[in-house]
Amino acid sequence: MIAQIQAHSYRCLRYVRQPIGPFQVLIGPNASGKSTLLDVVAFLADLVREKEGVAAAVASRAPDVRDLCWMRRGESLELAIEAAIPEHLRACRNGAYACVRYEVVSSQ
Repeated sequence: MIAQIQAHSYRCLRYVRQPIGPFQVLIGPNASGKSTLLDVVAFLADLVREKEGVAAAVASRAPDVRDLCWMRRGESLELAIEAAIPEHLRACRNGAYACVRYEVVSSQ
């Protein structure tokens, strides 16, 4: 289960570190970043799945990676997801790890 979503300079999100519980509701006015927060998860999934690599994942969202940066400044972009490792998988490693973090950083 996803435990936390983190974004720095991604689209309209300057910095967000949002813990996620078993039941989560996103509420806010239009253009406040609700869809962008969800796109952090989708973008990271695309980066992992895309056979064409980073270029294809970026191209599905913007012409250039700089366009994905906060206020289109094109400086850097950081995305991360933390997920809890299920108990039955922790047991395989003697409980050594309770969570996993997938992080991507792009700097110009």
